[in-house]
Amino acid sequence: MTAGPRGRAAAVASALFVWAACGSDATGTDEPPPASRPTFEVALVDPAGVAQIVPPGSISGDEIKGHAFVRFSPASIDVVAPVDMTLTRATWVGASDDYGLEFEINSRFRLRLGHIDAPRADIAALVPRTDPSSILVEVGPVLVRAGESIGRAEQGGADPVLGFDFGVYDLDAEGVGPNAERYRQTSDYTKLGSVCGFELFEASIRGSYAARFASIGGVPVPGAPCRSIDDVVARGGVAGEWFLTSHPPDATYSERFAVGLDLSGTIVRVAGIAGSIDAAVAIDPQDVVGEVCYQASGRFVFLRPTSSSTADVVAGGGACPAVFPAGEHRSYRR
Repeated sequence: MTAGPRGRAAAVASALFVWAACGSDATGTDEPPPASRPTFEVALVDPAGVAQIVPPGSISGDEIKGHAFVRFSPASIDVVAPVDMTLTRATWVGASDDYGLEFEINSRFRLRLGHIDAPRADIAALVPRTDPSSILVEVGPVLVRAGESIGRAEQGGADPVLGFDFGVYDLDAEGVGPNAERYRQTSDYTKLGSVCGFELFEASIRGSYAARFASIGGVPVPGAPCRSIDDVVARGGVAGEWFLTSHPPDATYSERFAVGLDLSGTIVRVAGIAGSIDAAVAIDPQDVVGEVCYQASGRFVFLRPTSSSTADVVAGGGACPAVFPAGEHRSYRR
């Protein structure tokens, strides 16, 4: 990632987060000192209770995720602060009856947790439960010291696919992939500044978590690179998120779909076109020059780029056709 202007990060914060930084340098100016990259010296959760960790950069739903999924195997797992940080925003999610929590580590780094079912009592008391829309609201601030309890995630049970979200964001970083300009226009630093939070843990904790890395499809990939969004899209090709421009969305063609290689390096997921398909032993979308077709489970998605930022797409049943299908297609832009 390349350094980005703090002014742009501040614009983002006005919509999603609130933070303040103050200080002066030796010359007496009001510029704050540079914020440092933090080191997490306390485990977020006990590694022994973690079934799998899907690092950022996974393709899920209809997007490329900037956060990690922590899948756990006990009925519940305690979540603690890995570093001193301040809770500044939170939300109650009505659909899943759980909480999203946003913390300020310093003027540069933010930490987000999602699907926390039982925040500790003083935190839960601050979060309104009247609006189920998942919109973050200002709370606190509440200082949480490293090692202190944040709450519990409880929906894991015996199914390792379920868990909670863990994201870390660097407000001074910008993505470099083909969607970066769109994210700058929408001030979405959860995409532009996504980093792999597991890299910030001290070595022994980091190693315990890396041993549990897995793909979004549940394939164990211990010791795999701790990816960010840029690792999935930076070289371009057809990788990234695509947004529908030619028609209203429908049951097959979503308003957005995403394409990328999973953590195992052997599966390409296309998500958001008639659900998703996982194409095995397929070319990395970043390496695609021209059109490409991905197929799996008796379905295909055929992409035909019309420029570096636009493409026509056709989804259908059966194997990939030899040529781009004639007839109605959908046009997308990224």
